[in-house]
Formats: sequence, C-alpha cells, structure tokens
Amino acid sequence: MVITKLASGHINGTFLVTGHDRYVLQCLNNTLFEHHTDELVHNYMQYVSACDKCCADLFWVYPKWVENHDGGFIHLDEDGLMWRMYKFIPDKTGDEENVSAYEAGLGLGRLHYILKQCDDIKEIRTIAHLHDLLWHYSAYENAKVSMVRDKDADALIAEYAKAMLSVSVPLGNIIHGDAKAANMLIRDGHVVGFIDLDTIKTGSRFDDLADCIRSCCITDGKYDKSKADELLDGYMEGADTGFSASAGVLVHKNVARASFMLAIRYYTDYLTGGDYFSGSTSEHKLERAKQLLETVQSMQNIV
Repeated sequence: MVITKLASGHINGTFLVTGHDRYVLQCLNNTLFEHHTDELVHNYMQYVSACDKCCADLFWVYPKWVENHDGGFIHLDEDGLMWRMYKFIPDKTGDEENVSAYEAGLGLGRLHYILKQCDDIKEIRTIAHLHDLLWHYSAYENAKVSMVRDKDADALIAEYAKAMLSVSVPLGNIIHGDAKAANMLIRDGHVVGFIDLDTIKTGSRFDDLADCIRSCCITDGKYDKSKADELLDGYMEGADTGFSASAGVLVHKNVARASFMLAIRYYTDYLTGGDYFSGSTSEHKLERAKQLLETVQSMQNIV
C-alpha cells in the first residue's frame, strides 16, 4: 500500500491510498468540523438521496464514502483527528482548460438542480460566514496585526469597500459553498459532478456562481465578461431557470464582490500570521490579496 498527498486544499488534508484499488483518504479540518460530524454525514446523505432521485437521465458522479468498522463514515483517531475515505474517482478534477465556460455553467446549474431536491440541510455554524463580506471586513478592520501593512493593499480596500459592501444577493438556496473549478469532476470536457461537499449550506446561488465564474473567467487578473456570460447561459440550461437583465448585472457585480472578499481574507490572514490558508507563505498571501484587489480594480468599468 502506498499513500501520497493528493491535493493541497485549504479545508481538508487529502491523500491517495493505492493498493489493490485506489481510495481518497481525508483528514477533516478540526477548526471547521469538530463537533459537526453528524451534520456532515446528514448533509452528505441528503445529497446522495437527491442524486439518486433526479440523476437517472444524467451521467453524474459523487464521492461514495466508505463505512468504517463501526458502521459510521468518520473515524476519530487517538489524537482527536477526524478521518474519512471514499473510492477514488478517476477524472481531470479542476482542469478548467479542458472544459468550456458553457460546460462549467451547465455543470453548476445541474448541481443546483440536484441540491433543490434536498429538503433538510443542517447548518454548520463554523462555515456560516464563508460568503459574509461584512464579517470578513470586520475581521480585517479589527485584526491584531503582526506583519507590516501594505499601503497599496490598504488603499485599494479603502477605495472599494463601500461599493462592495453595498452589493446584496438574494438568499434562500442550497448551495455548494465552494463551487470553484478545482472542485469540479471533469470527463471529456463535461462537468460530471463536484467534490468537497462539506460546505453545502443554505445561501445564495449568486455566491456559487461568483466562485465558479471567478475561477473560470479570470486570467492574469483580467475578467472576461463574454466568457462569464457564456457560463451563465450554460447555468440557466442546467438549473432549468432564467435570469432577468438586472439579475445578470448582479451576477457580475457579485464576482467583483467575491474577489474583494477573498482578497480581504488573504490579506487578513497575512496581517495576523493566521493559518487558514495553511498551504501559503506570508509572501504568497500578500501577493494573492493584491492580485485579487487589482482584479476588482479592473472590473470597475464592467460593474
């Protein structure tokens, strides 16, 4: 048996276990999910049930968790770490270069169509603020700074804070919570599922759209609006829904808002010496924050 690191996500530690078969082994983030394993399992079973209910005519795959010796899905080791395993799904996960914007939107729309069938998603308090800009902005304002501030980053935040804080999206949907391209399962240029389902929650479909568009339609800090519109067309087909002209404008505004919020999260993590973005050095956190702020700046003629 061989165990190798599979991915460097910011939420869970992920490893590939290779033997007679291949499995994904994950060490769950204790900060986010300690005391919330029941909710994780409940939400996963809701999603599985919804997939089985409405995916008979779709090729749609999802991680199938492996039961442990107690009949549960999550194992607590002697050090208090939480582990789970599921069979490896061969694909080109997160390879956005091999999927068109339309196909990415179509996949997200299908995911939202499936999530609408979930009738009882349990709230996990520790992920409630994932898309809460006011919460992250307050954390930035009240940060106990241990690093040297960057004048350019602070200036851009001050310049765009009021406009970004004024962007409001309708709530009341069940969403993935982190619907970026890296969490897509891709086969032959089609999105056939999503991974990292631990952030499923009630929220706004506009926030999932923003995460998806931000990861697929921004190259070298430049926002491709026509590509984003193509993604939105695919989304409307997959979700079997429509958008008014004003809602379409809000989609683009919320991409800027999502970029601004992620910039603040990176910058605050840098300022405080935090470990949320544990795979990033301090220098990378600052660089990433400034790149995202420059993206927001470049989008002002669009939004």
